[in-house]
Amino acid sequence: MDSSPRKDTVNTVDMLEERYVYCRHGDIIDELKRIGPAPSEVPPGGTDHYLAAFLNYAGTSPALLLAARPENAEYTIHNVRAVTFRCYRRRGNRLKGYIEEAGLFFKVYRSLSSFRPTKILCAKIGPALWACFVYSKINGILLVHSRHTRVELLSRNLIRRVWFYLDRWVLRRLKAIICHGPYLYQQLLDIGVPHRKLVQYNVDYRYLLDSRFLINNDAIDVAEGGKRFVMLFVGRIHRDKGVFDLLDAAESLLEKNPDLRLVYAGRGPDLDTLKKRVEQMQFGSQVSILGFVSHGRLAGLMHQVHVVVTPTRRALTEGLCSVVPESFVLGKPVIAPDFGPFPYLVEDDVNGLLFRVEDIDDLKKKLRVLVEEAGCYERLAMGARESGKRFLAPELDFPRALTKVFEE
Repeated sequence: MDSSPRKDTVNTVDMLEERYVYCRHGDIIDELKRIGPAPSEVPPGGTDHYLAAFLNYAGTSPALLLAARPENAEYTIHNVRAVTFRCYRRRGNRLKGYIEEAGLFFKVYRSLSSFRPTKILCAKIGPALWACFVYSKINGILLVHSRHTRVELLSRNLIRRVWFYLDRWVLRRLKAIICHGPYLYQQLLDIGVPHRKLVQYNVDYRYLLDSRFLINNDAIDVAEGGKRFVMLFVGRIHRDKGVFDLLDAAESLLEKNPDLRLVYAGRGPDLDTLKKRVEQMQFGSQVSILGFVSHGRLAGLMHQVHVVVTPTRRALTEGLCSVVPESFVLGKPVIAPDFGPFPYLVEDDVNGLLFRVEDIDDLKKKLRVLVEEAGCYERLAMGARESGKRFLAPELDFPRALTKVFEE
């Protein structure tokens, strides 16, 4: 597999030891344990791709990883230290959650002051981003923002609105922002970030066509040897991902067509609730919940199905749903909502179908069209294969974007 350029030398201008910080989302400790401190190669996709690219660039230089999680934790291996700060949103006590989240400013700033980085990559927003910005200004060091979530504000919550305008003020004043795909690029332009500060990248999905990913002896035969028409959901099992909307929309189709199958792949906070709902509806083998599927097995799973459905709701701050380009590369049409990043990827009635966001009846209609209308699936699958070509060998991927902003 192709790997990103390594950065093993110190800055020749000021002769200072480079020290890197990556402030981001996710379980950085588990990822660090899987990846190791100085990976020689970057996984071509999946959840480990971004951290591996950062650690590959940092090489043997000291590196600090920061994230907010439900618990405080630390883990150190060789030159890399990972720290998570206790912070999570509470449904029952929002005020306490906001106070804890605001406290990230001081926790992150204190960590930066102790570590003394020379370069910061921040994928967080809110108080963590503000702390990185203040520290970078006071100490005159480079801060790069990596954008993965929606910029547009949809919440009416007063605190969230204030935080959004603070974020926007900071984003306009950064030296550089790297963003995934055209939707986020346009949103950043819309809030006043100058074009010259933006670096757009895309993932290189050629690896999905490798036979090692497509053919997997451990793969579950979801199509039962091609006898069934399979609809697939891949992602976090969460209400805002639309997992229950999809189940409700598919119910009448499943009852009518015994050869139709719905498959969920992923894990999340609503996994147990989804299992109970499916059990109550008594669909038997027509609805399968696979749980976590490793990225190495994902292509083999998607290769068997007919259509991928991404019924994301407005509340989810999705910046680019990677399942969509992955589906196109594998020639699978996508059914998606008509908002956010999806219209930038899915061309209605060309490589998939768009439905009105959070409209279960319209989603049901689109599912029925694809399953029952003669020639519809074949036409959309052909469009998906054609669309997939533009996601192969992009001009700039994340590792090269990181090198570009850190060194230029």
